[in-house]
Amino acid sequence: GQNAENVRAVERREPAPVLWGYDTSCVDVFDSARPRGAICVLDRSIGHPRALRQILERERAAFPEFFLGDIGVPSDAAIAEADREIASADHIVTGSRFCADTVLQAGASTDKVHIVPYGYDEALFADQRPSRPELGSLPVRFLFVGTVSPRKGAHYLFEAFRRIPREQATLAVAGPLAMPRQAMARYHGHVDYLGPLSRAQVAEQFARAHCLIFPSLFEGGGIVLYEAIAAGLGIVNSRATGDAVRADGANGITLDTVNADTIVAAVQAILHRPEMLRAWSDASWAMRQENSWQAYRRRIAELLPSLTAG
Repeated sequence: GQNAENVRAVERREPAPVLWGYDTSCVDVFDSARPRGAICVLDRSIGHPRALRQILERERAAFPEFFLGDIGVPSDAAIAEADREIASADHIVTGSRFCADTVLQAGASTDKVHIVPYGYDEALFADQRPSRPELGSLPVRFLFVGTVSPRKGAHYLFEAFRRIPREQATLAVAGPLAMPRQAMARYHGHVDYLGPLSRAQVAEQFARAHCLIFPSLFEGGGIVLYEAIAAGLGIVNSRATGDAVRADGANGITLDTVNADTIVAAVQAILHRPEMLRAWSDASWAMRQENSWQAYRRRIAELLPSLTAG
């Protein structure tokens, strides 16, 4: 497009030793700059679209009532462009192990794929820890933040909370709706849909919640996970969302498989021992400094010498 042509024009006038570009925007720039010796770094912000299409086609076959036609399903052109970008990049930086795996499955070599987890916006999340006097008791206030769509696992999440009594747990959902309204309507009374919120309003919801629940089927590295850490929240997430839950489970649960049954099982484990949410909160709060955007920028700066060596 015109933006890529503008960047190419600048690069031709002032050749840069390193070019850093995001997915869907940089392949032509990389191809133009490489003859002048530029090192080309692809910042892959979400997993490879071929993997996404496989997941969404599987879900659409099983749950067509949650889909708005082909919206969100990657095209052949999008997949071909992602393949070109991977082939043209000298290095690929991703935000999670899941995202990196989809890039490796698409043919990238392991030596050029690097994982740098994302962070939260320090301006939105105060240094003062939110007061949650009810934390550790019932009902547990769960929060989902993100586009309400099958890709985010919303159909499984809502079905799970249809089975959970409100006197034990509630679910607040913040984000734009990207599935048929009639599919959402069946969960009226089981899910508290807040609609799209401003970033400041989202931060307020994190302060009120007891636990973030984010069972997405496909991500690049869910920033909401790091926002939960910033707010001192425990997390229930999927393997596809990112790496914010510690391997020892100190601040949450990671689902290896996402469906209504696995979500119900995770929620019930919390309901049987709600006091674990206090320990999860402590662990997340202790992790917040290393999960900020400032820490992300530092990790990028530490990575750069290895990308430009030789």
